[in-house]
Amino acid sequence: MTFLFLKITRIFTNGEDNKLKSFKYLFMKLFGIVKIQTCSRGRDSGVIIIVFIIFSALILYNINRMTNSLCIQKEIPEDRQTKVFRTINILITILLLSSYVEISFT
Repeated sequence: MTFLFLKITRIFTNGEDNKLKSFKYLFMKLFGIVKIQTCSRGRDSGVIIIVFIIFSALILYNINRMTNSLCIQKEIPEDRQTKVFRTINILITILLLSSYVEISFT
């Protein structure tokens, strides 16, 4: 399995300058193509955190918008809407945190 990741890295970065190599490596790391062997934080971990926070905010916004549409469509009372929003937001936040941990440390 590691051989496959190394082969993909070599194909994507063969004969190119370092700036392009680092961009492609970051792109492949973000989408899970390159397997990271260590848990230490590298130079590009700050960029990954920023990108992940932006995507997480967009995901939470869209989920809240869909939850609002659900509450309006199903005519859920106001006192129960807060519980619905709180439950969904907590579950989505747990899902996002676990996916960040998976991306960063595996």
